[in-house]
Amino acid sequence: GFRLGHRYPGRMRVVKDIFVGHYHREKLWPYLGRQYLLSRGRVWLVGTHNRAKTYAAKTALIQIPVPLLMGFVVMTAGIVPRSVFVLLELGLTGLFAACNWKFLQSIPATEPFGFRLYALGMQWIRNIVFSAGIFVGLIDRVRGKTPLYRN
Repeated sequence: GFRLGHRYPGRMRVVKDIFVGHYHREKLWPYLGRQYLLSRGRVWLVGTHNRAKTYAAKTALIQIPVPLLMGFVVMTAGIVPRSVFVLLELGLTGLFAACNWKFLQSIPATEPFGFRLYALGMQWIRNIVFSAGIFVGLIDRVRGKTPLYRN
């Protein structure tokens, strides 16, 4: 989709009532590498041809920086009072879980509870990788480069 959008700008349309399934690689590093490339490319997509309003769910936009904020709070652990630290981490964890509620509900009831925790952890790791891709994508955009989608 990104390559087609780059090659034929303004000719793609959003169909809101279509269901799309995604195949994700089963091995961790290929999956995370793909997520990095996709997030890097999304920087190009957002803001072009009015796609910014239709591409991502609001909860996705909120949850992506949460793992980074949690890491920042951990780095300030010696500076802020312990009670503030704990409240911030619990609040960010709750926000992250709330943003992923629909995702967690989509997991079949036959899966054990531990699988939901695993899936939430994978979302957390994916969002760190996503943030890195967005950062590099912004640098690419400022430099005027779209190295991922050349004609």
